[in-house]
Amino acid sequence: MKEESLINELKPYQPYGIPMLKFLFGLTLISLVITALYEFVI
Repeated sequence: MKEESLINELKPYQPYGIPMLKFLFGLTLISLVITALYEFVI
């Protein structure tokens, strides 16, 4: 279970818990994908 070990490693750094971290990570990923798509299309 990689996720569990990752969660245990990150615990000290998150006062808001995992969902906030995943949300921020997801936003970054989505923005990168959108940027890449625009670069590719134009």
